[in-house]
Amino acid sequence: YAFEPFEDAYDKLILKRKQLEIQEEALKIYNTGIADTVGEMEWFGSQSTMTANKRIANHKEYQNKFSHYGNVTTIDEVLGNQENVDKINILKTDTEGLEYEVLKGAHGFLSRKAIDLVIVEYGDRWSMSSFCAAYPVEEIGGGCHPPPTVDEMDTPNLKSVTKWLYNDYGYVSYLLGKVNLMNRREFQQTSDTEEIQQIS
Repeated sequence: YAFEPFEDAYDKLILKRKQLEIQEEALKIYNTGIADTVGEMEWFGSQSTMTANKRIANHKEYQNKFSHYGNVTTIDEVLGNQENVDKINILKTDTEGLEYEVLKGAHGFLSRKAIDLVIVEYGDRWSMSSFCAAYPVEEIGGGCHPPPTVDEMDTPNLKSVTKWLYNDYGYVSYLLGKVNLMNRREFQQTSDTEEIQQIS
């Protein structure tokens, strides 16, 4: 299953599936976004940096930018209720700051431990703290800069989400790939208490 809220990108996925001669039954593609609610959602930003994460809407990078409305649903609704899927082998989400909401919308699957592997892209669009670390500006309420410590970061962040996955569902998290200074500090503080390991 694949989910794409933007019509142009959705059409490209449909074309690619046809070019690869993949049957529709083998790869179902939905023209909808995934979040923690069912309904309509607003995306904003430029074409290359669209996000539906309202936690960073006040940042200068997103003010007075392109806006797009589209439908969203949850993993529990579309896979659990509509498709009657019992188990997910791999759930991968790279949703430009909405990864936490995608996971919240998979509560039913997570609570049953019915997802073998969850792959989450962690980036600067998760919270205003992480976005300000990547794009500091002076105009917002006296400045927009990364907080001095990880514990002062807005949530969701890497530490809060890995704790939530472990405490609520028993999922252990691993950080893959290269990390910058900000999320390296976040990761190291989390690993002291949550048995999280870094794999380079």
